[in-house]
Amino acid sequence: FLIVTIVAAVIVVGFIIFNLLSAPPDVGNGAKDRPPQTTTVINEKGEEVEVEIPALSGDRKEQFYTVLVIGQDTFGGGNTDTMMLGAYDVPNQKLSVMSLPRDTFVEYRGRNVLLNSVFNRAGGGESGIEALKQEVGQLTGVTPDFYVIVQWEAVGELVDAIGGVEFEVPFDMYYNDLSQGFKIDLKGGLQTLDGTGAMGLLRWRHNSIGDTGKIDYSYGYAEGDIGRIRTQQAFLTATLTKCLQPSVLLPNLLGYINIFVENVDTDLTIPELAYFAKSAVGHLNMAD
Repeated sequence: FLIVTIVAAVIVVGFIIFNLLSAPPDVGNGAKDRPPQTTTVINEKGEEVEVEIPALSGDRKEQFYTVLVIGQDTFGGGNTDTMMLGAYDVPNQKLSVMSLPRDTFVEYRGRNVLLNSVFNRAGGGESGIEALKQEVGQLTGVTPDFYVIVQWEAVGELVDAIGGVEFEVPFDMYYNDLSQGFKIDLKGGLQTLDGTGAMGLLRWRHNSIGDTGKIDYSYGYAEGDIGRIRTQQAFLTATLTKCLQPSVLLPNLLGYINIFVENVDTDLTIPELAYFAKSAVGHLNMAD
């Protein structure tokens, strides 16, 4: 009884401190109105004609925030192979995420380059992030307010921390690269994936030819990287759904914090992170 009382007191005190710390981000209203623009299109007769793009207001909704989520893979040379543009509408509890395919071409310093290479081309770090945010803004029309860089290993650690995640693996996945000591071996079907299985699922693109490490291009997602993106989105949704359950969140909170500190880099402050956590836990419906 004494132990339960102490634990309860710690939780109450922590909850009070948590609420005192939390503060909504101040992103201002720095966006400017966009004047009408023109572009050329091909009409039904095959003729090139000029059309007008309407003006857009720079006003933004209250408590509406955008975040560029970046997954860096140490096996990929530090390239930003997974990129997601997220938008959180806090009052309406709506979280929207759009994946940005790694092989999308963008114009950077006068050259057409792959989007996943911009971060490294700009020297990484803060300059790399700013360059990538600007390219994402040019590509989508939305320049992210914040960024979160996640080392992919964090996902595997998170999955292990919550006791695995149940997921329908779309088909058999086998890739063995002997030179890197990197192996993926998953059977298709519904199963509970541990951290190692989760990392294999997220990284897999093609099978290898046996244990040679050579890629078998005849066996992979029919839609290429778009297929992998769909699997990544579905698995991350399943993982977050389990993470945000109060019965899972509270016992594992310190573990989450340790994983975050070791594997995540962001320009969000502790009070801002606390605000988002307080807004989401118990309120955000993962179906939305």
